[in-house]
Amino acid sequence: REVSDRGEVELRWDELPDNTTLLLIGSTAEPSGDGGEILLVEEAEALGEVVASGLAGTARLVELPAGRWTIVPFAVSGSRAVRGKAMHVDVGPPITSLEVIRTGPDVSVSWIWPKGLKLARIIWHANGAAVSSDVTHHEFQRHGSISFTRREAASIEITGVIQNGLDVITSKPVVAQVPEQPPTLTYNIYGVRRYFGLLPWRGWRRVVITTDLPCTCFRAEIYAHCPGSRQPDIILTVMNRLELIPHQGHEVTVILPRREEMDRPYYITFKACNANGPMRVDSFSSGGREIP
Repeated sequence: REVSDRGEVELRWDELPDNTTLLLIGSTAEPSGDGGEILLVEEAEALGEVVASGLAGTARLVELPAGRWTIVPFAVSGSRAVRGKAMHVDVGPPITSLEVIRTGPDVSVSWIWPKGLKLARIIWHANGAAVSSDVTHHEFQRHGSISFTRREAASIEITGVIQNGLDVITSKPVVAQVPEQPPTLTYNIYGVRRYFGLLPWRGWRRVVITTDLPCTCFRAEIYAHCPGSRQPDIILTVMNRLELIPHQGHEVTVILPRREEMDRPYYITFKACNANGPMRVDSFSSGGREIP
Protein backbone atom coordinates (compact mmCIF):
# COMPACT_ATOMS: atom_id res chain seq x y z
CA ARG A 1 0.00 0.00 0.00
CA GLU A 2 1.28 3.46 -0.89
CA VAL A 3 0.16 6.72 0.76
CA SER A 4 0.30 10.14 -0.88
CA ASP A 5 -0.38 13.50 0.81
CA ARG A 6 0.03 15.51 -2.39
CA GLY A 7 -2.48 13.97 -4.80
CA GLU A 8 0.40 12.57 -6.87
CA VAL A 9 1.60 8.97 -6.68
CA GLU A 10 4.92 7.80 -8.11
CA LEU A 11 4.53 4.41 -9.78
CA ARG A 12 7.41 2.21 -10.91
CA TRP A 13 7.34 -0.98 -12.98
CA ASP A 14 9.67 -3.39 -14.78
CA GLU A 15 10.78 -2.62 -18.28
CA LEU A 16 8.08 -3.48 -20.79
CA PRO A 17 8.61 -5.60 -23.92
CA ASP A 18 9.08 -3.81 -27.22
CA ASN A 19 5.91 -2.31 -28.80
CA THR A 20 4.13 -2.49 -25.41
CA THR A 21 2.73 0.38 -23.31
CA LEU A 22 1.19 0.55 -19.87
CA LEU A 23 -2.49 1.23 -19.14
CA LEU A 24 -3.51 2.13 -15.57
CA ILE A 25 -7.11 1.62 -14.43
CA GLY A 26 -8.28 3.11 -11.11
CA SER A 27 -11.22 1.87 -9.07
CA THR A 28 -12.54 2.40 -5.54
CA ALA A 29 -12.81 -1.40 -5.22
CA GLU A 30 -10.63 -4.03 -6.85
CA PRO A 31 -12.28 -5.27 -10.07
CA SER A 32 -12.90 -9.01 -10.41
CA GLY A 33 -10.26 -10.94 -12.26
CA ASP A 34 -6.71 -12.23 -11.75
CA GLY A 35 -3.22 -11.23 -12.76
CA GLY A 36 -2.19 -12.57 -16.14
CA GLU A 37 -5.71 -12.35 -17.52
CA ILE A 38 -5.87 -11.24 -21.16
CA LEU A 39 -8.62 -8.78 -22.16
CA LEU A 40 -9.44 -6.53 -25.02
CA VAL A 41 -8.34 -2.94 -24.35
CA GLU A 42 -11.98 -1.83 -24.34
CA GLU A 43 -12.80 -4.46 -21.70
CA ALA A 44 -9.89 -3.35 -19.51
CA GLU A 45 -10.93 0.32 -19.74
CA ALA A 46 -14.48 -0.62 -18.70
CA LEU A 47 -13.21 -1.95 -15.33
CA GLY A 48 -12.83 1.54 -13.84
CA GLU A 49 -11.41 5.00 -14.50
CA VAL A 50 -8.52 5.36 -16.93
CA VAL A 51 -5.78 6.93 -14.80
CA ALA A 52 -3.11 6.93 -17.52
CA SER A 53 -2.55 5.20 -20.84
CA GLY A 54 0.19 4.79 -23.40
CA LEU A 55 2.91 4.91 -20.72
CA ALA A 56 6.44 3.92 -21.62
CA GLY A 57 9.61 3.75 -19.57
CA THR A 58 9.64 2.42 -16.00
CA ALA A 59 8.24 5.24 -13.79
CA ARG A 60 5.61 7.98 -13.83
CA LEU A 61 3.98 10.48 -11.45
CA VAL A 62 0.22 9.97 -11.60
CA GLU A 63 -2.31 12.42 -10.16
CA LEU A 64 -5.31 10.92 -8.35
CA PRO A 65 -8.33 12.46 -6.62
CA ALA A 66 -8.58 12.14 -2.84
CA GLY A 67 -9.68 8.71 -1.62
CA ARG A 68 -8.69 5.04 -1.47
CA TRP A 69 -7.81 3.64 -4.86
CA THR A 70 -7.02 0.29 -6.40
CA ILE A 71 -4.70 0.70 -9.39
CA VAL A 72 -4.74 -2.16 -11.89
CA PRO A 73 -1.94 -2.13 -14.50
CA PHE A 74 -2.32 -3.59 -17.97
CA ALA A 75 0.45 -4.21 -20.48
CA VAL A 76 -1.06 -3.22 -23.82
CA SER A 77 0.06 -4.49 -27.21
CA GLY A 78 -2.19 -3.84 -30.15
CA SER A 79 -5.81 -4.50 -29.09
CA ARG A 80 -4.88 -6.83 -26.22
CA ALA A 81 -4.22 -5.96 -22.56
CA VAL A 82 -2.52 -8.30 -20.06
CA ARG A 83 -3.52 -7.68 -16.46
CA GLY A 84 -0.84 -7.19 -13.81
CA LYS A 85 -0.86 -7.16 -9.99
CA ALA A 86 -3.11 -4.53 -8.42
CA MET A 87 -1.77 -1.84 -6.08
CA HIS A 88 -3.72 -0.11 -3.28
CA VAL A 89 -3.14 3.64 -2.80
CA ASP A 90 -4.49 6.06 -0.20
CA VAL A 91 -4.56 9.66 -1.47
CA GLY A 92 -5.13 12.47 1.02
CA PRO A 93 -4.01 15.79 -0.50
CA PRO A 94 -4.29 18.79 1.85
CA ILE A 95 -6.55 21.74 1.21
CA THR A 96 -4.75 24.75 -0.29
CA SER A 97 -4.99 28.56 -0.40
CA LEU A 98 -6.42 28.84 3.12
CA GLU A 99 -7.63 32.40 3.77
CA VAL A 100 -9.03 33.87 6.97
CA ILE A 101 -10.75 37.28 7.06
CA ARG A 102 -12.05 38.90 10.23
CA THR A 103 -14.69 41.63 10.06
CA GLY A 104 -15.60 42.70 13.57
CA PRO A 105 -16.82 39.58 15.41
CA ASP A 106 -17.29 37.64 12.15
CA VAL A 107 -14.57 35.34 10.81
CA SER A 108 -14.77 34.01 7.24
CA VAL A 109 -12.64 30.98 6.28
CA SER A 110 -12.19 29.84 2.68
CA TRP A 111 -9.90 27.45 0.82
CA ILE A 112 -9.54 25.38 -2.36
CA TRP A 113 -10.78 21.81 -2.13
CA PRO A 114 -8.63 19.04 -3.64
CA LYS A 115 -10.30 17.03 -6.35
CA GLY A 116 -12.39 14.22 -4.90
CA LEU A 117 -12.44 15.49 -1.30
CA LYS A 118 -15.98 15.46 0.14
CA LEU A 119 -15.45 16.35 3.81
CA ALA A 120 -13.23 18.75 5.77
CA ARG A 121 -12.75 18.89 9.54
CA ILE A 122 -12.32 22.36 11.08
CA ILE A 123 -10.89 22.74 14.59
CA TRP A 124 -11.01 26.15 16.33
CA HIS A 125 -8.24 26.32 18.97
CA ALA A 126 -8.63 29.16 21.50
CA ASN A 127 -8.07 29.71 25.24
CA GLY A 128 -6.78 26.17 25.73
CA ALA A 129 -9.90 24.56 24.26
CA ALA A 130 -10.70 23.07 20.86
CA VAL A 131 -14.06 23.05 19.07
CA SER A 132 -14.39 20.69 16.09
CA SER A 133 -16.93 20.69 13.26
CA ASP A 134 -17.20 18.92 9.91
CA VAL A 135 -18.28 20.58 6.70
CA THR A 136 -19.17 18.88 3.42
CA HIS A 137 -18.10 20.14 0.03
CA HIS A 138 -21.76 20.80 -0.80
CA GLU A 139 -22.25 22.95 2.32
CA PHE A 140 -19.08 24.90 1.55
CA GLN A 141 -20.11 25.56 -2.06
CA ARG A 142 -23.35 27.25 -0.98
CA HIS A 143 -21.45 30.28 0.36
CA GLY A 144 -17.87 29.74 -0.80
CA SER A 145 -16.67 29.96 2.80
CA ILE A 146 -17.38 28.96 6.39
CA SER A 147 -18.25 31.64 8.97
CA PHE A 148 -17.73 31.93 12.72
CA THR A 149 -18.84 34.65 15.14
CA ARG A 150 -16.23 34.76 17.90
CA ARG A 151 -14.17 37.52 19.44
CA GLU A 152 -11.11 35.68 20.75
CA ALA A 153 -7.79 35.12 18.99
CA ALA A 154 -7.48 31.55 17.76
CA SER A 155 -5.82 29.17 15.35
CA ILE A 156 -7.87 27.30 12.76
CA GLU A 157 -6.79 23.82 11.72
CA ILE A 158 -8.38 22.22 8.66
CA THR A 159 -7.93 18.58 7.66
CA GLY A 160 -9.33 16.73 4.67
CA VAL A 161 -11.25 13.58 5.69
CA ILE A 162 -11.86 10.59 3.42
CA GLN A 163 -14.15 7.89 4.75
CA ASN A 164 -13.85 4.40 3.28
CA GLY A 165 -16.16 2.07 5.13
CA LEU A 166 -14.85 1.88 8.69
CA ASP A 167 -11.47 3.32 7.63
CA VAL A 168 -10.73 7.04 7.73
CA ILE A 169 -7.98 8.70 5.72
CA THR A 170 -6.89 12.18 6.75
CA SER A 171 -4.75 14.70 4.91
CA LYS A 172 -1.99 16.77 6.41
CA PRO A 173 -3.62 19.58 8.47
CA VAL A 174 -3.27 23.20 7.39
CA VAL A 175 -3.27 25.90 10.09
CA ALA A 176 -4.03 29.65 9.97
CA GLN A 177 -4.06 32.25 12.73
CA VAL A 178 -7.10 34.38 13.59
CA PRO A 179 -6.46 37.72 15.32
CA GLU A 180 -8.53 38.87 18.27
CA GLN A 181 -11.50 41.04 17.38
CA PRO A 182 -10.34 44.67 17.45
CA PRO A 183 -12.55 47.39 18.90
CA THR A 184 -14.77 49.25 16.44
CA LEU A 185 -15.04 52.98 17.09
CA THR A 186 -17.89 55.20 15.96
CA TYR A 187 -18.39 58.95 16.28
CA ASN A 188 -21.44 61.17 16.19
CA ILE A 189 -21.57 64.92 15.64
CA TYR A 190 -24.02 67.25 17.32
CA GLY A 191 -24.61 70.96 17.33
CA VAL A 192 -23.81 73.15 20.36
CA ARG A 193 -26.57 75.00 22.17
CA ARG A 194 -26.45 78.77 21.90
CA TYR A 195 -25.31 80.62 25.01
CA PHE A 196 -25.05 84.38 25.21
CA GLY A 197 -21.60 85.68 25.88
CA LEU A 198 -19.78 82.71 24.28
CA LEU A 199 -18.11 82.43 20.90
CA PRO A 200 -20.51 82.14 17.94
CA TRP A 201 -22.25 78.79 18.42
CA ARG A 202 -22.53 78.07 14.68
CA GLY A 203 -18.78 77.43 14.56
CA TRP A 204 -18.84 74.76 17.28
CA ARG A 205 -19.65 71.04 17.19
CA ARG A 206 -19.79 68.29 19.82
CA VAL A 207 -18.15 64.99 18.78
CA VAL A 208 -19.07 61.90 20.82
CA ILE A 209 -16.81 58.84 20.38
CA THR A 210 -18.02 55.35 21.38
CA THR A 211 -16.65 51.80 21.19
CA ASP A 212 -18.11 48.29 21.17
CA LEU A 213 -15.15 46.78 23.11
CA PRO A 214 -12.86 48.13 25.82
CA CYS A 215 -9.89 50.00 24.40
CA THR A 216 -7.10 51.79 26.22
CA CYS A 217 -4.22 54.09 25.51
CA PHE A 218 -5.02 55.16 21.97
CA ARG A 219 -4.62 58.38 20.05
CA ALA A 220 -7.53 60.03 18.28
CA GLU A 221 -7.65 62.84 15.75
CA ILE A 222 -10.67 64.81 14.59
CA TYR A 223 -10.25 66.73 11.39
CA ALA A 224 -12.06 68.48 8.57
CA HIS A 225 -11.88 66.66 5.24
CA CYS A 226 -12.87 67.83 1.75
CA PRO A 227 -13.73 64.79 -0.42
CA GLY A 228 -12.12 64.97 -3.87
CA SER A 229 -10.03 68.01 -2.96
CA ARG A 230 -6.26 68.36 -2.97
CA GLN A 231 -6.57 70.57 0.08
CA PRO A 232 -4.94 68.87 3.08
CA ASP A 233 -7.10 67.86 6.02
CA ILE A 234 -7.33 70.36 8.86
CA ILE A 235 -6.73 68.92 12.32
CA LEU A 236 -9.42 70.14 14.73
CA THR A 237 -8.19 68.38 17.86
CA VAL A 238 -5.84 65.61 18.98
CA MET A 239 -6.46 63.39 22.03
CA ASN A 240 -3.77 61.13 23.49
CA ARG A 241 -3.97 58.13 25.82
CA LEU A 242 -7.74 57.84 25.54
CA GLU A 243 -9.58 55.04 27.35
CA LEU A 244 -13.12 54.04 26.42
CA ILE A 245 -15.67 51.76 28.06
CA PRO A 246 -18.15 50.08 25.68
CA HIS A 247 -21.21 52.21 24.92
CA GLN A 248 -20.08 55.06 27.17
CA GLY A 249 -19.23 57.98 24.94
CA HIS A 250 -16.28 60.33 25.22
CA GLU A 251 -17.28 63.87 24.26
CA VAL A 252 -15.12 66.65 22.89
CA THR A 253 -16.06 70.07 21.44
CA VAL A 254 -14.32 71.31 18.30
CA ILE A 255 -14.28 74.65 16.51
CA LEU A 256 -15.04 74.42 12.78
CA PRO A 257 -12.77 76.04 10.17
CA ARG A 258 -13.98 79.33 8.72
CA ARG A 259 -15.63 78.98 5.35
CA GLU A 260 -12.84 80.87 3.59
CA GLU A 261 -10.36 78.22 4.81
CA MET A 262 -12.09 75.44 2.83
CA ASP A 263 -12.51 75.35 -0.94
CA ARG A 264 -15.71 73.27 -0.89
CA PRO A 265 -18.16 71.63 1.55
CA TYR A 266 -16.37 69.36 4.01
CA TYR A 267 -16.96 66.65 6.61
CA ILE A 268 -15.83 66.21 10.17
CA THR A 269 -14.07 62.85 10.29
CA PHE A 270 -12.24 60.84 12.89
CA LYS A 271 -9.37 58.37 13.00
CA ALA A 272 -7.52 56.55 15.76
CA CYS A 273 -4.43 54.42 16.32
CA ASN A 274 -2.68 52.57 19.12
CA ALA A 275 0.68 50.87 19.52
CA ASN A 276 -0.37 48.19 17.00
CA GLY A 277 -1.30 50.66 14.28
CA PRO A 278 -4.56 52.14 12.93
CA MET A 279 -7.78 51.21 14.72
CA ARG A 280 -11.07 50.46 12.99
CA VAL A 281 -13.43 53.43 12.71
CA ASP A 282 -16.86 52.65 11.29
CA SER A 283 -17.53 55.87 9.40
CA PHE A 284 -20.56 54.37 7.65
CA SER A 285 -22.43 53.85 10.94
CA SER A 286 -21.22 57.13 12.39
CA GLY A 287 -23.32 60.27 12.39
CA GLY A 288 -20.88 62.52 10.57
CA ARG A 289 -22.41 65.01 8.17
CA GLU A 290 -21.41 67.53 5.60
CA ILE A 291 -20.63 71.01 6.90
CA PRO A 292 -21.83 73.72 4.41
